[in-house]
Amino acid sequence: TLFNDALEKTCHAEQAPTVELDIIKASSCSSYKDTIFYQTYKQLYSNAHLTFRKPENTQVWSVSYIGMHSQDAGGPYRDSITTMCREICSSKLSLFILCPNGRTNSGLNRDRWIPNVFSPQIKIPNKLKYQYIFIGQLMGMAIRTKNLLNLQFPLLLWKSLVYESITIEDIEAIDIQSFKSINEMEKNMKQNKIIN
Repeated sequence: TLFNDALEKTCHAEQAPTVELDIIKASSCSSYKDTIFYQTYKQLYSNAHLTFRKPENTQVWSVSYIGMHSQDAGGPYRDSITTMCREICSSKLSLFILCPNGRTNSGLNRDRWIPNVFSPQIKIPNKLKYQYIFIGQLMGMAIRTKNLLNLQFPLLLWKSLVYESITIEDIEAIDIQSFKSINEMEKNMKQNKIIN
């Protein structure tokens, strides 16, 4: 297909870089900078636009655990991706927040994460923008290599990424409490009209 031809023609054949990860630091995780995601981001972001252009079933980087003698035959690489996905969808990073249904423990999709909300008056800091871009590059890498990412995003987020229309049901699927409140207000407004 045209899509697969485009992916093949834009592959980058450069040798996979080695990412040095401090898993001891990451396990204590006193700061977002200790996460496997952030450690990987800092080492790969500047060239991710090329490095991540690998063909199907390719290991995009090798992992070397600091202070350990590990040989990466694919296991540490896959583990780094699994850990990053888990960190992206957690409170360890400030990029995503648990959807309203998760925060109120009601409705569907309680385990789904949505982009963090920033005040319209405040510009999103560049350091966060670059991390969001890196997540997008990871998604592109997953499409190219056919190694999927386990990101716990709701359907609404996936639809917005592919420019598909978002429905009221998509919003309700992540924020049932707001819809209950809106429906209650609507009901009260109708009753007030009847009384007046």
